[in-house]
Amino acid sequence: MLRRRYCTTTGESPAGSDENPGIRALDIITAVAPNSPLAAGIPTLALLRQQHWMLGPSAGSVGGEIATILRSLAIPESQQRIFQSEAAALEEVMHAGGATLTIGFTVAKDLAARRLAHVTGPGLDRPGEWCAATLAPSARQPAVSELVRFITTPRCIQAMIRGSGVGVTRFRPKVHVTLWS
Repeated sequence: MLRRRYCTTTGESPAGSDENPGIRALDIITAVAPNSPLAAGIPTLALLRQQHWMLGPSAGSVGGEIATILRSLAIPESQQRIFQSEAAALEEVMHAGGATLTIGFTVAKDLAARRLAHVTGPGLDRPGEWCAATLAPSARQPAVSELVRFITTPRCIQAMIRGSGVGVTRFRPKVHVTLWS
């Protein structure tokens, strides 16, 4: 099976090569509360389209993988609610129901503890990898080195903020990034 690679490249070889273990598996999966009708068997497209989809900020990226999955399943925008973090979307699924698209390793413990169920079926999962590539450590800014160290830790996932969900057309991320040299 072909695995896609999601990279931001700014220099040398990809992070995660033997010299730099920054590649992390990024399997996007569909998850629901264990009592959801989607948790039993392979759901129909009609049933998927009826669900409320609780999504993290990555769903707001039109060209992103999550938006692509939602389009391929023809999930109506009226059924999508975007939260300020993946963690907030998962909390909503666990407490209020609905479905979410999330990174598999971030919910492994919830799946094992049966707080969430993995929904399987055509178009509901997408494999891939995360990686970051930078200039050699001697040629990069200290802030870049710190960022690279941070994004390769589990703490990076834990740093996502909580917030209430809004409709997909009204979503504006709380995080602002400014690049300058």
